[in-house]
Parts: sequence; structure tokens; C-alpha cells
Amino acid sequence: MKILLLGSSGYVGAQLCGLLKATGYSFLTVDIGGDPEFRLDVIHEIDALSELIGAYSPDVVINLVALASNSTCIQSPKGVYSINVLFPGQLYRICSKFSVGLLLHASSEWIYGLGSQNHASSPSPEGFYHLSHDLYSRSKLDSEILLQNYTCLPFAFTRVASLRLGIIYGGTLVKSQSVVDKSINSYINGSELVIVNQRAARCFISVESVCHAFLRSSEYYLDSPSLINYLNVQGPRCIPISYIDSYLRGRIDAIPTADGLGGDSNDDIKIISPEQTLILGCKPSALEDYLDLYRCRND
Repeated sequence: MKILLLGSSGYVGAQLCGLLKATGYSFLTVDIGGDPEFRLDVIHEIDALSELIGAYSPDVVINLVALASNSTCIQSPKGVYSINVLFPGQLYRICSKFSVGLLLHASSEWIYGLGSQNHASSPSPEGFYHLSHDLYSRSKLDSEILLQNYTCLPFAFTRVASLRLGIIYGGTLVKSQSVVDKSINSYINGSELVIVNQRAARCFISVESVCHAFLRSSEYYLDSPSLINYLNVQGPRCIPISYIDSYLRGRIDAIPTADGLGGDSNDDIKIISPEQTLILGCKPSALEDYLDLYRCRND
């Protein structure tokens, strides 16, 4: 199986490259920066990307190209529309043109918005439009809807699996922008983590689990009977952000789940799909295991 990895120099992409090498997959890397095998601005050099896909003839294309934070999206609303929304659709047309078997699309759990609602792993993304979203979340939701519509058109050939990623942490020596790694940096530096919403809660997932999800999804969905598929890639439970700092400092012995906070309207509770355990090959690692590495180190 041949894999084309777009966005290979990013946070997840760099980790995924290491896993692909370690497991012996045949793959090519593409990015605008870093040290990819093909340096391309895929947004403005779409024809060159099309030629590359046609020449390489990959079985799977993994798309990690995105503006990945709401602050960045606010600074460049036109950019987020071009990169996060339009590009996945353009990429899908190219993949179908060259009979690529599977497009793995990095989406986000943020499409669910906030609210004490249980969500299954494979609903139509159109069902979430009643929820409030920031610009980043909306762009990911729109990209899913665009891809879903494209799979219904006559030219559609390529299967799609949208992986709805939780907040990713770890793997970069506490240098990521995840609230988890920011918490650890604050703890190491002796400062307090500033929480805007004390009741906010999210699902967290280690970058190692995310990389394994992409790798195993490449095989799992390649022969899927459906052209469009959705998968939650999230931690085993929803965790209140404000409790991460308290756990690191030993103020609490365990991190409570969001549903233990009394059903506040800002709690974000979702169902982890059975497919996730099957695809990962195991249950996602617990956030406490990661935090304990630093809490013990500084005791």
C-alpha cells in the first residue's frame, strides 16, 4: 500500500512520518515547509499536486493540511476558507480522478460544539448546524459537509474517512499548543494555568494514538462498503480543563469526568465509538498517565 501524506511537517504529520517509517510503509511526504520529499504550496499549486498524485498513484491520501487553531483562523478568514474548506473538496476531486482508494481527512471533535449532548460516532455532519461554533470549528464542519456532498456526485470514486480528533497532546517534549502541554509548562515553570471557562471540558487524545488511528484507518476503511465514513478519535472520557492544573499540583487525586460536574451547559459529553478501540487496537491511553510523568518528575 502506498500513502501520500500532505502536511508532513506539522505537529501530527511529523509524528506520523516516524510511525510510517518504523512500520515499513511506502509513502511520500508533501508540505510547504520543513523537510518533505516534495515541497509544495498545495493551495496555490493545486495543478502540481494533481500531477504528483497522478504520477505516484497512491492507494491512500492523508490530508493534514489545515489552519489548526481558532486564533489563526480569525487572523485569516479567507485563508481558513481556502485551506480548511475548499481544499479538501479539490483534493477529493483529484483523488477520484486518479482512482485513489481512500482519502483520510483530519477533522475535529469541535464540530460538535458545546452542550450536554451525547453524540454517536457516525452521524451526518449536517445535524450539528444548530450548535454554536467558532470559525475553526465551522470550517471543519463545512469541510465534512462538502466531502459528503462530493461523494454523492457522478464522478465520486474515492472513499472518505473523516477522523474527528480530540485535543491532541504529547509527543513533542511539551512544546505543543494543546491545553494539556500548556498546563504542564505552567506547572514546570511554577505558574498557574489561566482557564477562561472553569467548567469547560474536552476530550483529549495522545498524538501517538492519533497516528495509529490514521495508520490503521488506512487499512480499515480502504475496503469500506460506504464512500463516506466518520470516526471519533478521542480520549476515553471528557475531562474538565480546570482540573488538569489541580491534578498536576496534587490538589486532587483523580480527574473527574464532565458528567460528574452536574450537567452544566458547557460540559461536552460524547460517545466513544466501538470502531475506535478496534482501529487503535487498544483503548486510548489515559491522560493521567501522561500527566504523571511530569508530576512525579517534579515531586
